[in-house]
Amino acid sequence: MSTLRPFASSLSAALLLAGGLAAPASSQLGSVDAHQKISPLEGNFFGALTDGDELAYSMGSIGDLDGDGVPDLAVGAPWDDDGGLDRGAVWILFLNADGTVKAHQKISDTAGGFGGTLNDTDWFGWSVAALGDVDNDGVTDLGVGALQTDDNGTDTGAIWVLLLNANGTVKGSQKISNVAGNLGLVLIDFAWFGSSVAPLGDFDGDGVPDIAVGSHGDSDNGVFRGSVHVLYLNANGTVKAKTEINDVSGGFTGLLDDGDEFGWSLAQLGDMDGNGSVDLAVAAELDDDGGQDRGAVWILFLKATGDIVASQQKISDTAGGFTGALDNKDHFGRSMCTLGDFDGNGTADLSVGAFQDDDGGKDLGAVWNVYLNADGTVAAHQKISALEGGFTGVLDLDDKFGGSTAGLGDVDGDGVPDLAVGASNDDDGGLDTGAVWLLFLDGGTWFDVGFALAGAAGEPELSGTGSLAPLSSGSLDLANAAPGAPAMLFLSTFNNPSAFKGGFLVPVPSLLQILFATDGGGALSLPFTWPFGPPSGTTFFFQYAIQDAGAVKGVALSNALAGTTP
Repeated sequence: MSTLRPFASSLSAALLLAGGLAAPASSQLGSVDAHQKISPLEGNFFGALTDGDELAYSMGSIGDLDGDGVPDLAVGAPWDDDGGLDRGAVWILFLNADGTVKAHQKISDTAGGFGGTLNDTDWFGWSVAALGDVDNDGVTDLGVGALQTDDNGTDTGAIWVLLLNANGTVKGSQKISNVAGNLGLVLIDFAWFGSSVAPLGDFDGDGVPDIAVGSHGDSDNGVFRGSVHVLYLNANGTVKAKTEINDVSGGFTGLLDDGDEFGWSLAQLGDMDGNGSVDLAVAAELDDDGGQDRGAVWILFLKATGDIVASQQKISDTAGGFTGALDNKDHFGRSMCTLGDFDGNGTADLSVGAFQDDDGGKDLGAVWNVYLNADGTVAAHQKISALEGGFTGVLDLDDKFGGSTAGLGDVDGDGVPDLAVGASNDDDGGLDTGAVWLLFLDGGTWFDVGFALAGAAGEPELSGTGSLAPLSSGSLDLANAAPGAPAMLFLSTFNNPSAFKGGFLVPVPSLLQILFATDGGGALSLPFTWPFGPPSGTTFFFQYAIQDAGAVKGVALSNALAGTTP
């Protein structure tokens, strides 16, 4: 404790004098703590890959398909030759908690029980996403894009809805294209319907999950401007109704240019604006804001009726508050996935691939973890590449790390969501066989310990942002507490839940106690600049006690919050 006593004095002064400090621009939040590669040479993957298969050209999290408590992964290899040239395949990877492969199941023209008809160069596996339980059998189902399907045209494209068994094999399938699945559209040559797919949950409230499908070659109002089709599904995977979103349809009023290829990748963000409908991120990976093909992401705030897009926010080299450095032909938006609310501000966050980023060498690739505000602008970011973000894996020229991404949830059980990143041009075991990198992410600083005690408005909620690195800025934010009430902040390096006013106080014995007051909404935001003092790896525990006549003994307690110095 001798080293912490002077630190406590400086921390007390820092917290008391910190009013008005801005939230941090970036921190360790979302950097890489550890990684595991999955390829023909690593990660216990023994599936047969050949040159040019490009495993991990697409990826999608499928939750815990086998029920072992660890999330699993669907991985596309669109140039697999099962049954014929470049017909494509999807691999279901059942993961261990260390990111290695426990088992796998291939789905292709000749494997996995798939009974659909694929033709040469269909590129089945160009996109892949879990759709939810379409047929209501308790097992997550899968959407797979076959980009160069030639139904009633050239490269018009298709999506396959695969109804899965828990072992990753296919129980049934439904194709959606120009001639199948009741799509009810006329897809033009080179529409490339199926370039991306994302779940929308039960968007229309009929009990069946619905989906969004990208068509980046759509040319409704120009050449290759792109579009997104919202498909309302029946329980058998056919289409009940549809809505198109592009620069002339669906209420979208953003400016698209020829060649932007809007719809290249998609990610569902949950209900960011609180209107009862989920919202959607849509990439235009060849957008030219700031320079040629730097890329952009559009945040679409959706509504269930009328023109489906209520409003939109662009994120690019020149828009949306994004301050990361993009270069020409980075292709920001080549892939996207949601991280959930990674930074704890109540809004979903994104991982965005820029697969031709040149950090460390030509086209090694990169991923940007982008932390969003509720209005779709960027609050902060963390880049992961050969040179940034704590990633120490070996990338080679033209690996194109970031060509696909998948938010996996918590693979290793440390309370922090993890990320899968594809490098489809990796050469382990052959030329462009492809690889998956499992990235175990740094939660930044904060972990919810629990032990809240409710007051009149329910349980007060304490969250943290920023880093506990010396001289780093951050904030402790209290919400849902009694309005205008005295609030005592307790801090300790001990996690010792002790009986207190009908609940449990965690930071006991306390190193520091400071009295504040909540505002008229029952909130209290405490910005700080963390002082020098404790060594790396020191964990602090924070908890508020708030005067509240509605609590059991007149005092409500926030959850305890743990923060660790990097």
